[in-house]
Amino acid sequence: MKNIKFLRHAESAGNVGLPTSDPAGIPLTEAGKLAAETVAKDYHGPPPELIVVSPFRRAQDTSEPFKRRFAIASVDEWPVQEFTYLSPKRLGTSTPEQRRPRVEHYWRTADADTNDGDGAESFRDFITRVQKALMDLRNRPEQSILVVSHEMVMKAAMWLGTRSPDFETTHSPQRFREYLLGPPIPNLGIWDYPALMDAEHDAKLAVARADLEKIKRRLAVETDPAKRAELQEFARIIAMGFVDLGEDE
Repeated sequence: MKNIKFLRHAESAGNVGLPTSDPAGIPLTEAGKLAAETVAKDYHGPPPELIVVSPFRRAQDTSEPFKRRFAIASVDEWPVQEFTYLSPKRLGTSTPEQRRPRVEHYWRTADADTNDGDGAESFRDFITRVQKALMDLRNRPEQSILVVSHEMVMKAAMWLGTRSPDFETTHSPQRFREYLLGPPIPNLGIWDYPALMDAEHDAKLAVARADLEKIKRRLAVETDPAKRAELQEFARIIAMGFVDLGEDE
């Protein structure tokens, strides 16, 4: 059975409230570096055959003791970096507390395609990026994989595992924010991407396909234009759900 573990980076300067300017370049604190060494030393479970690392510095630095301990593992940098929804250029150097009003405004008002400017990405792009990473992880030949990443990426992976194939819900920043405000993932927290999730994925896909077939049968006999339009819209949403589930229908 494939074993995929996500690891959140160690304590960073941003985590302790220090001013930062470039999300990609935030360093670990000295305490974070020491903690990463300890967790790598005490790491249990199958030795990773592949270590996937975010391009952000805090994840790269966290991965170093793991790469030393598991020297025979392949190492690859994937786009599993944190969701940067506010433009670093517009924020400049600031603390988490100084950013708070803009953070709250974003989550209150943003839609799936809101982009704050240079260096930011939309929520839709973020979710698509996480979905692709999960699909790529499932398709990798290695049976043991460690992914060194970030809290929102891990929360998005968890959240996507609970979504029905509903395009609008999956791409709602406000729905994700509700999930994000649940129990936090601590620095160096580890989450097992469950093998069960693949079964859940297949079950959701089977339900979506069955629903689509029902709609197709109804369309074959429905003559009322309004009802046909409504059925076609339902079919469109389900078809988009196939994309969310990593399928090409």
